[in-house]
Amino acid sequence: MAYGRIVNIEYHSEEDYELALKKWIEWFPHNTSDALSRNTIRTGDTTVFFLATYETEALANKGAAAAKRFFDMEGHHIREVIAFHGPVVA
Repeated sequence: MAYGRIVNIEYHSEEDYELALKKWIEWFPHNTSDALSRNTIRTGDTTVFFLATYETEALANKGAAAAKRFFDMEGHHIREVIAFHGPVVA
C-alpha cells in the first residue's frame, strides 16, 4: 500500500530558507529513497511543505531517515519541523 509523508519546515529567515532549500535540492536525489511522487510547496516566506508518496511504508521510513540526516546536518537553518505520515487512502 502506498504511504505518504508530509513535512512542514519553518526556517529562521528567508536567507536560511534559500540556503537550505538549495542544499536539499542538490542532496536529496542522491541520498533518499525513490518516491512515486515528490513535491515541494513554499507556504510562506520562511516555510515549506515537502510531500512524498512512496510505494511502501518501509521505503517511506528509509526516506524519513535520510531526511533526518539532512535536517541534522542543516539544523542551524531550521526553526521547527513538523512531520505527518500515513497510508494513502485515495
